[in-house]
Amino acid sequence: MKKREVEFRGWYIPEKRFFYGIERAYDYLTDCSVTGDTIPASSFGGILIDDDWIVEQFVGVLDANGKKIFEGDRCRVSFDGGVCEKEYIVVWQGEAGYFVFDLDGWDGESHGLSEANAVEKIEVVGNIYEGVKR
Repeated sequence: MKKREVEFRGWYIPEKRFFYGIERAYDYLTDCSVTGDTIPASSFGGILIDDDWIVEQFVGVLDANGKKIFEGDRCRVSFDGGVCEKEYIVVWQGEAGYFVFDLDGWDGESHGLSEANAVEKIEVVGNIYEGVKR
């Protein structure tokens, strides 16, 4: 059985930026972030209850460019041989217990990340905090 990679990033509201690898945060150490920045929190538990942070989880899937996909990411998703292409936001589907691609503004359409047989290409184009980066 393959070991699942568990990773979190945090959107730090006061600085309007992401910190990655926040699950390793403790005692304000500098090696907790991909960039080596000091995370402005003393522990991951502190981040989880702090209103200055929005925590998002890595969903276990890479996009077409090898980039990790996190909840809150905006993704361009291609279906049916590239004929159908839409932009979705990755969200947690609480009732079902898994991540899905959800149309921005929710019109009743979503696709589970486990529907890999129907999805041909996924590309991260931005996130809900920083907008779209094309």
